[in-house]
Parts: sequence; C-alpha cells; structure tokens
Amino acid sequence: MNTSSDFDTRAQARPANPLQTVLTTSLAQEAHDVIRHLGRILGIKANEQVLLIPGDDALTALSLVSDYDCRVTVLMAVGDTPVVQPADERVTLKVGSLDTLPFEMGSFDAVIVAVPLTTGLQRVARELSRVLKHSGRLGMVALSPYRDQVSDDVAATILQPSGAGEIRAAASYRAVLGEAGFTAFVTQDRRRALRRSAQAIYREHILDRSASDTATLGLLAAGGVSMTLITAEKGL
Repeated sequence: MNTSSDFDTRAQARPANPLQTVLTTSLAQEAHDVIRHLGRILGIKANEQVLLIPGDDALTALSLVSDYDCRVTVLMAVGDTPVVQPADERVTLKVGSLDTLPFEMGSFDAVIVAVPLTTGLQRVARELSRVLKHSGRLGMVALSPYRDQVSDDVAATILQPSGAGEIRAAASYRAVLGEAGFTAFVTQDRRRALRRSAQAIYREHILDRSASDTATLGLLAAGGVSMTLITAEKGL
C-alpha cells in the first residue's frame, strides 16, 4: 500500500466504520515492523537506493537508513504532509503516482510497498519493474480475507483502507508480478502479527456491542484476514 484509490490520503476524509478503523490502525501499528523486516529479507546494503511506498511516515524511512545506512526515497501522494520532516540527507520525499512513478528506469536497488494494493496491479507491477535495476528486489504486503469466513460485502469493506478493488490471493499477486518480469518469489504469512494487533485494538476500542459490525470486528481479531509478505527479484 498507484491509482488514486490505492494511494491517496484524501480518501481518509470519508467516514470510517468501526471495521475500517480497527484494520487501518492495526496495519499502521504493524507497518513499522513489517518494513524493517522486509529490509532484512531484501538484504538492503549501505548506500543502496530504496524506494518506500507509501510515504506517510518519514519515521519509518529514518529507521531504514539507521538500520541499513541506505538512501531512501519516500513516495508521497499529492496533498500528503509527512508526520515528521526527515532531518537526514539520506531521506528524500517525492510526490508522485504509483501507476506513473516519477523516476528514471533502473533508479533503485530495492522497492518496499507497505500498503496493500487492490486496483491497477498490472500497471503498478510494470512501473515497479521499470524503476528497479536488473536483479533489483521487491518487497510488498498483500491482504486477503478468507472467502469461506467473510462475505463479499465484508471483504470489500475490509479492503477500503486501500480503496475498493479486487481481492487477490498471494498466488494471484505472484502471477501478476511474474508477468511484469519478477521471479524468485518468497512468501511469508504475517496473519498472526496482524491478528495480535487487531485483538488489542478491538479490546480497547470496541464500540457499541449491538452494532452490526461487531461480529465482523471479532472475525478480524480472530484472524479472518491474512497478511502475506511477498518478496521477488527483477529478472535479467
């Protein structure tokens, strides 16, 4: 987690229901650890150029440069304002769109996509491949509700923090990325981490227990949503 529905904080102005609030907060709490973890998996090295998406938390970029001594470009949507202005010359903020990345071909050694993408994945995958160097590495987050546990209406609501779009299994992400020239896929299930975070938020912020969302909120806290980390390499 680039069409406007995938990467546009203006969507946050829409009223959020309790389910959206719990999931969005859970993802935000997990994002910092997930990004640093992806940095380890991708083997980021000193002075490498890393593109970080989304760009709403410069603190995470500062963690990456501190941990790996790399240089991080944070992609921000139009109208975004960073929580913290990075006081480090190794961090650069850039405004742009995921479906037309404002970078030259082969600009980055690694890309970390920390927001689940639900629309325009084919075009985004091609853009990510374009801006990566040969053998460049990609790490991204995929979110999938379990179809046998979650109704279609609820599944669509679960994905609202990233914009309404198609719900994909991890295998579908790999297939699209493969068409864009990526290979050497590795996936890692992070459902338990998301579940722990959702449980804590659910217990602390549960609203009206008679609300229609209560059962779905409980399902989220019980692990009804899978978060998978996907890593890949751009082919030669």
